[in-house]
Amino acid sequence: MALTRTQIKEILSKAGTPSDGMDVAIASILEGHTSSVEALTELRDKYKADAEKLPSVQAALDMANETAKSSEKDPFKVKYEALKEEFEGYKTDVTKKETTASKTKAYKQLLKELNISDKIIDKVVKLADIDAIEIVDGKIKDAETLSTSLKTEWADFITQPKTTGAKVETPPTGDPASPETEVIAKVREAMGLPKTETKGS
Repeated sequence: MALTRTQIKEILSKAGTPSDGMDVAIASILEGHTSSVEALTELRDKYKADAEKLPSVQAALDMANETAKSSEKDPFKVKYEALKEEFEGYKTDVTKKETTASKTKAYKQLLKELNISDKIIDKVVKLADIDAIEIVDGKIKDAETLSTSLKTEWADFITQPKTTGAKVETPPTGDPASPETEVIAKVREAMGLPKTETKGS
């Protein structure tokens, strides 16, 4: 409730304020009171305006939340994410298979170089820890160390390379019907010898 001049004068009189200074005191109090009321009114109006904005702000916030939830439940987005995850898994699987195949090939080649019997190579590969093998530039890393280990473990199945003697060619034999044979026969006949050479002659 606003203070009136009469109320202020009455309060000041009871407080013992001199009459000659009463008007100045009343004017000062009214001025301060008015400023306070105006400040409070301005603050009230500001809070009221902010309060009026709250429903619209809340509505916008609720709409944003609903939009976010709808996006999360979007069937196309869910399907896309599932397909993406499946494809990534497929790529990982293919890469792993290719790596395993490369390691297996290199391991088999090493076994052959060590002359381990072809009959048990597949068995040796199955028993090996292929995943632990490292390939560098297409070759097994620390191949010498692995070779030593394989030679020891599979010593009973290392085969010796077969050696064959040099091939001896059969000397050519004369063809009785050839012109050269006829010439030789005539020469022998002229010399009084048999036309064909007999064993022991």
